[in-house]
Amino acid sequence: MTALNVWIKPKAGYIACDGAAYSVADGRILEIREKVIVLERQRIAIGMMGVCHLDQLSTALARHPLTTQADVKAALPESVHAVWKANAALYPLLNDDWLAISVKLVCWNPTTNRAEVSILGTHPKYLMAGQNPWMLYTGQSSLLHPDLEDGGGFSELDPETQALEVLERQRRAVTMDALDGTPFAMVGGVATLYRVNAAGVSKRTLHTWPDKIGERIEREPINRFCHAPGRLPDLRC
Repeated sequence: MTALNVWIKPKAGYIACDGAAYSVADGRILEIREKVIVLERQRIAIGMMGVCHLDQLSTALARHPLTTQADVKAALPESVHAVWKANAALYPLLNDDWLAISVKLVCWNPTTNRAEVSILGTHPKYLMAGQNPWMLYTGQSSLLHPDLEDGGGFSELDPETQALEVLERQRRAVTMDALDGTPFAMVGGVATLYRVNAAGVSKRTLHTWPDKIGERIEREPINRFCHAPGRLPDLRC
């Protein structure tokens, strides 16, 4: 999994994510990598969370015509299913929870002249109530990993100035149990912010954590960032 946050603002849509890929066996970092596909011509950024390498999804999408935004959205469910199916064959010992993939596509819609987000999850835990796995849902909500809810004041934050603070909080709070039974932190590597607007897609590196390949993520003390009281809501991660 990863931290994959989306803000939809009047003039742009944003994806803020980390870059650590780790071993499900023991939580050690395997590599630091990109987790967002950029389709500049279509003004689209696609963020991925779960057992899903960027190259896998890029290859699956390339099997379809991708001339328009509608083409990309139409191809996404089948492409994600191809990746999920391949991973299920490669890792037969992993259950559905470990094999889960969540995709958030942010685009600039020229018809409405606004950014919008489309969500696809292969597991119900990554979807809002009433939504079904394997279906693509499109809207204009800001989505905090992993609840996919616009709650707790998250949508009111400014991603240009506060995205890193959100990722830092998630770095301290978001954990998962490895197959060996030990919990490990999941947010690390490089913090990156992608912006999608009428001009296209741009990205900016927000921070590089001192994480090392082959080791578990070492989370900084809670006072790593000194937040003023009430500056950020009590985000659920």
